[in-house]
Amino acid sequence: MNIYDEVFSNNKRNGGKIALAMETADHEHLSFTYTEMFAAVDILAAELLRLGMRPGDRIALISENRPEWITAFLAAAKIRCTAVLLDASLTGADLLRYITKSDLRLLLMSPRVMKALAGIVPSDIPCADLTAGAKLFADTDFSGDIREAAITGDEAVAAIIYSSGTTRTPAGIMHTHDALIRSTLMCAKCNNLNETGKYLSVVPNSHIYGLICLVLGPMLMRGDVFFIGENTPAAILKAFAEYRPTIFPCVPRVYELFRTEIEKKIAADPKSAKLFRIFFPICLKLRQKTGINLGKVLFKAIHKGFGGRIEVFCSAGAPMDQKTAEFYLGTGFNMLVTYGATETNIPTLGNYGRKLTADSCGRRYPDVSVKISDTGELLIRSDYMMKGYFGEPEMTAATFEDGWFKTGDLCRIDRKGHYVITGRRKENIVLASGKKVTPEEVEAAYPPIPGVKEIVVSGVTAAGKAYDEIHAFVVLSEANTAHEEIEAR
Repeated sequence: MNIYDEVFSNNKRNGGKIALAMETADHEHLSFTYTEMFAAVDILAAELLRLGMRPGDRIALISENRPEWITAFLAAAKIRCTAVLLDASLTGADLLRYITKSDLRLLLMSPRVMKALAGIVPSDIPCADLTAGAKLFADTDFSGDIREAAITGDEAVAAIIYSSGTTRTPAGIMHTHDALIRSTLMCAKCNNLNETGKYLSVVPNSHIYGLICLVLGPMLMRGDVFFIGENTPAAILKAFAEYRPTIFPCVPRVYELFRTEIEKKIAADPKSAKLFRIFFPICLKLRQKTGINLGKVLFKAIHKGFGGRIEVFCSAGAPMDQKTAEFYLGTGFNMLVTYGATETNIPTLGNYGRKLTADSCGRRYPDVSVKISDTGELLIRSDYMMKGYFGEPEMTAATFEDGWFKTGDLCRIDRKGHYVITGRRKENIVLASGKKVTPEEVEAAYPPIPGVKEIVVSGVTAAGKAYDEIHAFVVLSEANTAHEEIEAR
């Protein structure tokens, strides 16, 4: 299987339908039909071949979410190259480290990223503009032979994604075309997704969550994706009102912010506050016990604030606290709280269909086997697993035990048979955004601080939340050192 072939086959009779659209930061509106998208893919693929790309070559894709990100990903798939997906929000030092580890032939970047990385990108790797048909940037000083730049890889690998989900330091996680396609279609089937899907893009496409839910999902299911130029609350709310999405995948922190603002508006009107106090508990309990969704009828004003057409809210990347999940279920939204890791592909555990819960990660998805070890660790096995860590065979082997992937997360099964994550065995810190960092990474970012003898970084669960905050514990070298000066560092 090949991602481009599957997307093209599924949409060859869908040419006139809008596939990708975007409102840029300066309010310019861009849109591409499927016919126009495939034409852009053809142009990009031809230029990549002209530059010397061959099956198995690794091409880094570094850009903010935008329509051209998807055309670049599909172009790489079409010519059987591997797309190395790097988060454009990472620091220059982190990007340089991943670029070096990936043994690349080409960097495909947006002009915004190219500007941010000026002077950082290695001179022996050519840089091309994904918004301009993969034309080399005018100021690139590369003049070498691209074919000599790297060792040809495995053309079965569609993407390499860097994550520290279960490792001490970020590693390149390889996923094949077959695994990504089958996992996406399985998820779509379980959630009754179809070609009417309108997806609002906020989660980075460079993460496994964004790749499945905002790239492969809509493209394989003949949907359309809307991008916003800036991920600000105002821009997101404007997109809800004008684009009126039906599917919105995001991280818990964003849903918490929406919930807080909605509750403030309700509390500001005494009549609305009284009605909410009476009817919300009734709607929530009725839905939890019978599945009847009365909240969708009684809380239409809240639904209207999200465009009035939302069919699915999906939460992943970090734990969602129970009160937030209950708020959306009680007000009539289908909030799918899910669990997965970049290594396991997604989804693995989740709420889907009519059986939605607020106090667990739900059930295992079809074709996914799950068990809990004697030490309480969640172990997962499926056909959708990663192929391994790029260039790290020993690390890959250590991550599995008799074919079971060791997630590093502690888990229990509740009385309904649902899986509940209770903590972590690994030391990785999971932030509200869903990003994961290790204590060593944070500690290494601090230079020696006068007056500090030792500094230890740890994740501490945020008050009343399910995610972590980063805390630094400091031992002073002198008792009279000014605390204010240390905190300012």
